[in-house]
Amino acid sequence: MREEACVTARTWRPLGSYAIVLNATARIHLYLAEGLTLGPQQLTPTEADFTLTWWPLPDAIRAATEGRFLLQGGPLALLLAQQVASARLTVTPSERAENGRDSGLT
Repeated sequence: MREEACVTARTWRPLGSYAIVLNATARIHLYLAEGLTLGPQQLTPTEADFTLTWWPLPDAIRAATEGRFLLQGGPLALLLAQQVASARLTVTPSERAENGRDSGLT
């Protein structure tokens, strides 16, 4: 994230480890990055045409369900992040404070 997007995160929440294809040993490890800090991109010459696109979570979910999300693990990561966000909405601010949880996704 830091190299291509110049984004750092205060915390990383594991979302799970999943097989890329059935019966394969290769796995993709998904995380929810929170407390983001943005900086300028630092692309290599081979990444010069790399562009970032920032979407609100509902728009990203819609793109994933419509097949417009190109990264293999992206749709799964988005759906898992949406579950985390939904779970947080059911917790009151005082419960979050007691458990040391942030007030929402950042």
